[in-house]
Amino acid sequence: MPDWTRLPPEIRLMVLEELVRAEQKDDHKVSGYAVVSREWQVFFERHTFKKLKLHQGHLAELKRILHNTYRLPITVEDLWFNIQLPRFGCESCQTEESAFEEWQNNVIFTKAIWKLFKILGSWSRRRPLTDGKRMTLSLSAR
Repeated sequence: MPDWTRLPPEIRLMVLEELVRAEQKDDHKVSGYAVVSREWQVFFERHTFKKLKLHQGHLAELKRILHNTYRLPITVEDLWFNIQLPRFGCESCQTEESAFEEWQNNVIFTKAIWKLFKILGSWSRRRPLTDGKRMTLSLSAR
C-alpha cells in the first residue's frame, strides 16, 4: 500500500501546493487539511494565517492560537481588524450620534485596539509574527 511519507518531498510539496491552488479556484477552505498530519498542519497553517480578517469577538481565540507552544512561528502578512460598533436604526440615519453614543463607540474602539495590540505585542516577543517581513494592519469600524 502506498505511503505518503515514501513519496519524494518534491512530490508531496506539489500535492500540497495544488490543494492551495484549488482553494483559490473553487473558494473552498484548506484549513481543514491541517488535521491530516503534522506535516500538513505546518504547511496549511502557514497558508491559512497569512491573511487574517478579525473582529473583537475573535481576540480570545487569536490569543489562544498564537500562544500555543507547539505551533511553529506563523507568518502574518495582512491583518484586517474590523471593530464592530452597536447598530443603529434607520430613524438615526438623519441625525448625528449623541454624545453618549460617541463616547460608547470610542470606548469600544479603544478597548478593541488595546486588546489586539496587547496580544500581538506579547506574542511577537516570543516569536516574530512576520519572519522579518512587513505586516500590513488595516483597521476599520462599522
